[in-house]
Amino acid sequence: MSQNPTYNDWSANEIELEAFDQVLNTWLNDLEVRAIILMILSSENIEQKVINEVKSSILKNDGELEDAKLAIHNNRFHVKASNKMKSVNWSDHIDDFEENVFQESSGPKIDFLELLWSGSQVIDLN
Repeated sequence: MSQNPTYNDWSANEIELEAFDQVLNTWLNDLEVRAIILMILSSENIEQKVINEVKSSILKNDGELEDAKLAIHNNRFHVKASNKMKSVNWSDHIDDFEENVFQESSGPKIDFLELLWSGSQVIDLN
């Protein structure tokens, strides 16, 4: 895939995830293999592991869990979290202020995500 011009602007990580997704989707088309894979993955409590990883990632990046959200939409994970920003006081006429500034990001498309995720489509992380 890394030699395919279709993926020229993709990172190595994105190509690896896409390759994994394609192989797994091929396996999921075989009903017997699909049942085994889903049984294994469902026993792993994937949803809680994802939630824990998202929280950990936010905290590692000095983010705030207050009002943070994880959403699943169109087979992608979408995360909305904030960082506390503090103004720089340039003069005696402008007061300092501190505010949470939100940012949103989403991960790569995971075609089989809807098969694994049975819980809420929007999760509060605080």
